[in-house]
Amino acid sequence: MNALAVRLWNNITEDLRALNFSSPTIQPAIRSALVGIIACIVAFALALDQPWWAGLTGFVAVRAHAIATLRRCMERVSGTVVGAAIGYFLSALLGLDLLFEIACIVVTTFTIYVQARSRYPHAVLFGGITVLMVMFGSLDDPASALHLAANRAAETTVGVCVASLVDYVFARHIKESLLIKKPMPPIFAFPIDKNMMAIALIGGISVAAIPLVWRTFLLPGFDQTPFTALIILGATGKGPVWKAANRFTGGLIGGAYGLLAMHFAGDNFVLWALLLFIGLFCAAHIEHRARDAWYVGMQIGITIIAAMVQGLAPSDDIIQSLDRITGILGGVVMIAVFRIALEPFRLWLIGPAPEKLPNQQNTNPV
Repeated sequence: MNALAVRLWNNITEDLRALNFSSPTIQPAIRSALVGIIACIVAFALALDQPWWAGLTGFVAVRAHAIATLRRCMERVSGTVVGAAIGYFLSALLGLDLLFEIACIVVTTFTIYVQARSRYPHAVLFGGITVLMVMFGSLDDPASALHLAANRAAETTVGVCVASLVDYVFARHIKESLLIKKPMPPIFAFPIDKNMMAIALIGGISVAAIPLVWRTFLLPGFDQTPFTALIILGATGKGPVWKAANRFTGGLIGGAYGLLAMHFAGDNFVLWALLLFIGLFCAAHIEHRARDAWYVGMQIGITIIAAMVQGLAPSDDIIQSLDRITGILGGVVMIAVFRIALEPFRLWLIGPAPEKLPNQQNTNPV
C-alpha cells in the first residue's frame, strides 16, 4: 500500500512540475477546461436537471485530435441514448426486488465482458452506466424513470456537442486512417474468455449488492455508485487496483479543491468560472500527459465538476457536493472490498490452470 501511495505521489508531482507554456498538453488542457465550463453554462440555460453531467461529459470527451474527440463523442452519445431507453424499460422491475437484482447482474456482466472485446468500448461502457443510473435513480420514484432517461440523454448530448464544436474549431485535425485501431476478438467468439467472464460476473454481483448496502446503512450519494463501479470494473483487465487507487486519490483531491473553490466563490459567477477553469485545466494537463497517473487527472476533473456545479447557478451549498463525493469514494471502496472477498469465487469459476507437459518445459532457445 505504501508503495502504491508513493508511486501515485511521485507521478502526480512529476506531472505538475512539467506544467509550462511550452508543454504539448497546454492546448488540449485549455480545450478540456473550456468545454467543461461551456457545457455547464449551456445546460444552465436549458434548465436541465443535472448540468454537471453535461460538463463532465464534455470534459472527458476531449482528445488530442479533433477526429478522436468526435469518435469518443459519437460512442458516448449513442451508448447513452440506447442505455437510457433500456433503463427506462427495465424500471418496470423496480417493484420486484429479485428481478431488479438479476437485471443489475445481467446488465453489469454484459457491459464488462462486451466492453473488453468491443471496438466501441466507450459506447458499451456508458450504455451500461446509463442503464444502471436510470434504474438506481428511479428506485424511490419509479414514475420518474422516463424523466431521468430523457434528461440524462439530453445532458450527454449537450456535452458531446460542445466538445465536438470546440475541438472542430481549435483542435489539430488528422486523417482518421492515422489513428491506431486495436484489433479486437469477436465479442461472442468461442471459447468464452473464462477469466473475463468470471470477473464480469463478480462485477455484476458487486453492483447488485450496492442498493442493499446503501439502503441498509443510509449512505449518501447512492446515484453516483453505478458510475464509479462500472468505471473501475471496466478496467479489470488493465489493473483494477491501480485504477481504483487513481479514482479514490483523484476523488479526494478534486473534492477538496471543489469544496474550497465553492467556499471562496460563493454565488459570484465570474470567480466561480475562473476557479472551475483553473481546476479543470490542471486536471486535464495531468490527464493529457498520458503517463501513469493520467486517470488521477481525469478523476480530479470529474469530481471538481461534481462538487462545483449545483443546480442551475453557482452555489456555496456543500451538502449536495458532499453527497456526490461520498458516493464516488464509497463506490471505490465497495468494489474493492467485493473484489477481494469474491476472489476465491473467481478462481473457482475459471478452474485450475492446465499443467504443462514435460516436453513443454524449458523450450526457449539458450
